[in-house]
Amino acid sequence: MIRSNGTKRVVLGELMLAGGHPAAGELIGEKSGVSRQSVWKAVEALRDDGYRIRSIPHKGYLLEELSPNDLDPTMLENMLCGCPWGHPVLYWPSLASTQEPLKEMARQNAPEGAVVTADEQTRGRGRLGRYWESPPGGGLYFSLLMRPRISPGNIQLASLAAALAVWESILELFNISCDLKWPNDILFGEAKLCGILTETASEPGKVHYAVTGIGLNANVDPHIAGADARTASLIAITGKPVHRGKILSAIVKKLHHLVSVLETPEGGRKLIEEYAKRCATLGQEVRVVQETEDILGKAVSLDERGALVVESGDCRRVFAAADIVHLRQNR
Repeated sequence: MIRSNGTKRVVLGELMLAGGHPAAGELIGEKSGVSRQSVWKAVEALRDDGYRIRSIPHKGYLLEELSPNDLDPTMLENMLCGCPWGHPVLYWPSLASTQEPLKEMARQNAPEGAVVTADEQTRGRGRLGRYWESPPGGGLYFSLLMRPRISPGNIQLASLAAALAVWESILELFNISCDLKWPNDILFGEAKLCGILTETASEPGKVHYAVTGIGLNANVDPHIAGADARTASLIAITGKPVHRGKILSAIVKKLHHLVSVLETPEGGRKLIEEYAKRCATLGQEVRVVQETEDILGKAVSLDERGALVVESGDCRRVFAAADIVHLRQNR
């Protein structure tokens, strides 16, 4: 596991701010409130993490190249500077699932906004117990700890907020307009680009935590993605590799903002309105797949808790959780 610390984060931040010029160790120490020896140790630790930093006599340290790991915690925490979330970020080369260590951290009172990310998941999970393919180097796999100050009955709204944050981040970073499929799948065309899983612990009247896992096909081999028409990847869409750290930081910032809104008196209504504008499921003829029966109907709206309202025959039915199949594209 790799994690950052305050000195590493500040030193890297100063080296990045220097913009290709040497930064004097003494000045870095003065700004960060540590000794030159501590700065040197932080530089050595950054070198161990893959950063190429040259020492120039009488001038200081020159950052020549960032770490090849675009999920390096020190870089991510610098990208999230000014955002209350994303501190700490913990990175593993491989995990069974990013959900499990973060849920354990949540039970041990880890701070809201803590992030666990990995280059590979060996047992990644999606909604409804499905397996999520998580090959090394190809995807963005991370979990975020939230402690939203909302009622347990509204926790679905936090999951919708996560989907909206991903949708907005992809649009902002790549100018790609995706489909937002209820409750929290991101589709490109009819192919799945991102899945989201939220697991919670609560008691009557209080949410203890919500751990939201996000799996995004970022740099998945386009030949692999193309072999399955149901799967899409950003590298296949854009034609070039994408920086996973930039995507993660954008999602965390947007989700922090959306949850902050959600915690206000009118926040639930505002979130539902914004989500509904972008939800491709609304207005569609759908099949609702359940264990005992399949229901055909038209998705017409969301209720105040984010559940899907479907007109089926002469009645309206409300689904808090279900597997939805779009039968016809109306948008």
